[in-house]
Amino acid sequence: MKRALEIDVFRGLAVIGVVFSHVIDGVRGAGLLEVDAPLYLFNEWLYSFRMPAIALVLGLFISHGAEKYGTRTYIARRAVFAAYMYVVWYVIQMSSEVLTSSLKNHPVTIGEALRIWEPAAHLWFIPYIAVSAAVIALAQPWKRAPWLTAPLLILASTACWGWTNDFIGLRGLALISFSTVGALIGIRRARTLFAEHRRLILVVGLVALAAAIPFFGAELVPASVEATAEQVAAGRATWMPASVTLAWLGQFIIAAAAVLIAMVPRVRELFAFVGRSTLSVYLAHIIVIAGLRIVLMALGVDSLAVLVPVLLIAGVAVPLIVERAVQRTPLRFVFEIPQSWLPGVTTPQPRQAASASS
Repeated sequence: MKRALEIDVFRGLAVIGVVFSHVIDGVRGAGLLEVDAPLYLFNEWLYSFRMPAIALVLGLFISHGAEKYGTRTYIARRAVFAAYMYVVWYVIQMSSEVLTSSLKNHPVTIGEALRIWEPAAHLWFIPYIAVSAAVIALAQPWKRAPWLTAPLLILASTACWGWTNDFIGLRGLALISFSTVGALIGIRRARTLFAEHRRLILVVGLVALAAAIPFFGAELVPASVEATAEQVAAGRATWMPASVTLAWLGQFIIAAAAVLIAMVPRVRELFAFVGRSTLSVYLAHIIVIAGLRIVLMALGVDSLAVLVPVLLIAGVAVPLIVERAVQRTPLRFVFEIPQSWLPGVTTPQPRQAASASS
């Protein structure tokens, strides 16, 4: 299937937003940033729609995958893929956290590290890949009474907003609404939209940005985050309408930004390159930015003007460099699953056997 540049740029923007948010969380945890600082408030605003953007793009490929492999095989492929990547990166992530525990903002004990059923840090999204694929592929909202199945999925998912659970696979269920819309659009239609309706996307994106700016500094609960006890006590009406609205507006903002970036030759290649390696950046960036922040602060670097851009660039660039460096070695299986492990993979027959049967 031919790749769409704008979709890769869209993914690149979303994952860079994830790295940025974790950079800000890190410097905030180190006591270098106050919660009322404009940079922190911007991060809270951005946080509301950057994970929904990744979930939406993930959904674009669900209908294609389910039709290509069949529902049962597709669900099995997603489950095996997610299980493999989760175990590999859980071991890597928790090993690094235990080894550097004394230097971290939040020390990690060996006992905590052994609780593999509780995803560490950002790894909760890997089980989400399998859960969302199973739910949406079974419902098939793109062809099975979409007027009913799609709204039901979106409403049920949105009802989970502000609720989460530490058990594997139960965080981020509110994101299923975004993956459902992605599945309804589908990768082919998304390519057509970006190719033929760039001006419309830009106009809608500008309108969405104007509508989203007033939410800067508002009480927000991102779709993948649990509401605090205070927010629950205040009632969902105090934060949910703003949170849900901003999350959806943000999808149009990122889409418009992707169209703009796609107009700039060298810049678009850079963002598209990041977008094509979204998973690698997502998986490895925490270790990179946490480790580098510890080193820089130990050297006396505590300026946000230095830390934020350096950590952001390193959090994106280092995983990409490492991924390329190990591509021709067995270590590549840190970033990808052996294809033969995936259900539905057919083993090519030897040329002689094939010709003999013809």
